[in-house]
Amino acid sequence: MTTPLPAITATIPVGANPDAVAVSPDGQHLYVANAASDAVAVINTATKHVTTSVSVAGGPSGIAVSPNCQHLYVARPGSDAASVIDTATTTSPPLFRSGTIRTIWRSAPTAPPYMSPTTPPPR
Repeated sequence: MTTPLPAITATIPVGANPDAVAVSPDGQHLYVANAASDAVAVINTATKHVTTSVSVAGGPSGIAVSPNCQHLYVARPGSDAASVIDTATTTSPPLFRSGTIRTIWRSAPTAPPYMSPTTPPPR
């Protein structure tokens, strides 16, 4: 038995080289890490429009949203760092550096984000 794929309902331009996506646990926002644009696009899922673009130097690649939707974690492999972005203000405190960080992922919607020097394991 083959399960049909969901239909594409919109095409949303987000930036150069979209590399990773994360949906907020409440389903209200979609975040897209654009590695070549050094930015994260924030999309309102109801309107299907980019509401803002957050500058994130270092080629953002991995991305995860906190379970309470208050923080966005972004891996910046070009800077060997990660950013923690406040989703309400889209501001980021100083970089979190911990060796080589290539990706950030969550194993379940309520799980904390993990930072890794490699790609996440298959789900």
